[in-house]
Amino acid sequence: MMLNFEQLSYNKKDALLISMTDVTSFKRIEKELQEHASRDVLTGLFNRRAGIQFIEDLLQQGKHPFCLCFVDANNLKHVKDKFGHNEGDQIIQLIASTIASTLTGDGCLFRHGGDEFIILLPKKPQDKLTYLDGDKIKRYPIAASFGTHDYAPGSTLTLSEMIDIADQEMYKSKQQHKEAPFQ
Repeated sequence: MMLNFEQLSYNKKDALLISMTDVTSFKRIEKELQEHASRDVLTGLFNRRAGIQFIEDLLQQGKHPFCLCFVDANNLKHVKDKFGHNEGDQIIQLIASTIASTLTGDGCLFRHGGDEFIILLPKKPQDKLTYLDGDKIKRYPIAASFGTHDYAPGSTLTLSEMIDIADQEMYKSKQQHKEAPFQ
């Protein structure tokens, strides 16, 4: 409820006009708008803006070490060229859901853009994130490359610099995967 008070004169007497407004529907709409503004439509994950804000807030606290992991799908262009954009979207969704299912309560995952994701973990990820399709769900291998940067409290690196470091490490990993032919 929102209350408004206004002092006025009524019949030459001081009076107080009080009005009440039920803001429940406004708050519901505000929450929905916030959700739309912070979620990626395709994956349902936090979008880049919300994810960056989450990390910035964590850096402001400066208390907790974490591992920033930059993930990029392998061979997505080949999948889209051979099987179509819808298939590419399905791969992005599969990678997002697979990573999300491996995170604990301390982890944070967001879509950085395209087929790129950023994971925030309290410790370094295991290599099990490298190959996501051990059960051969698709007619082709599904894999992702990743690079990491370990943040320690007191570091003078900016968030942008940390993401760049993890991105460069991811490209080193991706080079190894490019040597294997797409089937």
